[in-house]
Amino acid sequence: MPLRTGTTLTRRTSRAMRHAALGAVAALTLAACASGAPRWTFLAPSPTDHPTLTAAPVAEATPREHLDIKGFAFVPGTIEVAVGTTIEWINSDLVAHTVTSDAGLFDSGVMQNQQTFAWTFDAAGTFDYHCTIHPTMVATVVVRA
Repeated sequence: MPLRTGTTLTRRTSRAMRHAALGAVAALTLAACASGAPRWTFLAPSPTDHPTLTAAPVAEATPREHLDIKGFAFVPGTIEVAVGTTIEWINSDLVAHTVTSDAGLFDSGVMQNQQTFAWTFDAAGTFDYHCTIHPTMVATVVVRA
């Protein structure tokens, strides 16, 4: 009889483990559905469906220029861009710098090595800027319409 008791316990344990595994799968499935994970719906096309392709206008990417701060200078010292261009400066020096508009339009704050600052120029004009930590560092952005 001990063999039978052991067999019964093994069957019960096996059944309990299967139920626990199914419960875990169900819980994970419900959690995934509730988490906002993408839900996929597969629809079979009907015989009357005729797919059509329509060309949509592609939005132009915002023009972007990258300037470097290195050797205690803005490189290049003068740049000409179109209205709407975003300029991104990266501090490649080992010392801190700022990118500060002479007219007070923008200020990067203190930028450590490898930090960046970006500004979008939405109006035409000439924009002089400097480093407040090193006042001899000056440069110009010319924005054309």
